[in-house]
Amino acid sequence: MKHVFRKKIILSIVLTTVITILSMIGTGNLLFDSKNTLVYRVFPSFDRNRDTASKSEYAFTNLYHVINFNYRFIDDYDTFYKNTTPFFDKYVKRLQVVNNSDIIIFDSKDRNASLQKKSLNTSTIQEGEDYFMGITRDKYTFSAPIQVNAEDVATAIITTTGSVKTSFEKFRTVIVGLFVFGLTIFILLMMFFSWWVSRDMLEPLKRLNVSAANIAQGNLDFEVSYKKDNELGHFCKIFDTMRIELKSLLERQATYERSRKELIASMSHDLRTPLTSIKGYVEGLEDGKGKNEERFKRYLNVIRNNVDRLDTLIEDLFQFSQLELGDLPMDFKAQDSSMMLDSIFRNFEAEFKDTDITFTVHQILPSAIINADEKRITQVLENIISNAKRYVTSSGHITVGAIQEDQFIKIYVEDDGIGISPDVLPYIFDLCYREEKSRSMDYGGIGLGLTICKKIIEMHDGEIYAESTHNVGTTFYLTIPLSTL
Repeated sequence: MKHVFRKKIILSIVLTTVITILSMIGTGNLLFDSKNTLVYRVFPSFDRNRDTASKSEYAFTNLYHVINFNYRFIDDYDTFYKNTTPFFDKYVKRLQVVNNSDIIIFDSKDRNASLQKKSLNTSTIQEGEDYFMGITRDKYTFSAPIQVNAEDVATAIITTTGSVKTSFEKFRTVIVGLFVFGLTIFILLMMFFSWWVSRDMLEPLKRLNVSAANIAQGNLDFEVSYKKDNELGHFCKIFDTMRIELKSLLERQATYERSRKELIASMSHDLRTPLTSIKGYVEGLEDGKGKNEERFKRYLNVIRNNVDRLDTLIEDLFQFSQLELGDLPMDFKAQDSSMMLDSIFRNFEAEFKDTDITFTVHQILPSAIINADEKRITQVLENIISNAKRYVTSSGHITVGAIQEDQFIKIYVEDDGIGISPDVLPYIFDLCYREEKSRSMDYGGIGLGLTICKKIIEMHDGEIYAESTHNVGTTFYLTIPLSTL
């Protein structure tokens, strides 16, 4: 069985995760790519402020070198202003230069303060290793020392144009937007893959639901037609096999119940026939019809034969009931097949000596150890041979023998009687089955003989079957496995 649904679920999870991550990465690259004009339209100012910390560093470094180079003109405000302001980048808003005494000696935004040498409040400035950066409430302020002959002579203070609060909020907006975008993609993909997986699940489940409803209503004449090679397809196949087995079981049960009813009807008829005969002859004896000794003996012989038939019918019913309940006593013993069969066949030879039917035992009988109940095997052979005796002509032939095949002893009983028609042959071991329902007791009782034979052989773990050609003859075969002990 292929785990198709498991593979689909795993594939769905992997694809959903990968596509979502790739979508977020691709969108993030799109948003943070300064060369993309779409970002300019969506975030017209963010793209110019988002990299202030990195891009301004280059601009400030370049400006710092310009300041150091032109520091010799610091006392000439106009010359210093002219040489440095052209290098103001879009990130630079203001340049101030203070000496070591915190006196402003240059201010690009306040010429008078520069000329008047005013003091600068440096409480918001924090030093760094190469340069130091102080962050005011709404702007960036960078400062770096100016050196002459490796000595710090002044400090350059550069004020940027960016707003810390505005850049952070825009950055946060983009991050949240990316998260919402990724979540949306994830949900849409999960919905799609859920439909993709459930599509192959809902159809067979719907068919199984309809099938279960049919079974509940007693309708078994349908087929679960879902044939795909996946878990549910395999389950549907098993479900349909179960339906077929259930249908077969119910049919066998119906046949069995019908056979039981036929059994009761046949039993009533077949028991009534000898009882009626016995009653008639007993009444004849009571009326004095048996005063003649020959007639008296004939009456008694008829009564005895009918009593024997009744005894046979009752014994068959009793044994059948025991077999049905599993209470038929069996005495299994390990014994030599040749000796057992020779003993059984010898008794039959004696029985056929005074008849016109030829009874032949094929020699040599195979010798092997089998685990069998000799009494029950004799009963089976007696039933089969008695049936053969009924259906052969007065000059007929019955042949018995046995051979060894693989791990079995196969016993056969062959006759040249009227045979069994092909339409009837498959049913001869069924309960209460008789080829001729109207036949008298001369052709059998209530149809339990072969049914009992079959059950006895099955209790020996063997098999019984027949081959027949109508008006040619019949051969019964029964197998007994060799002992494994």
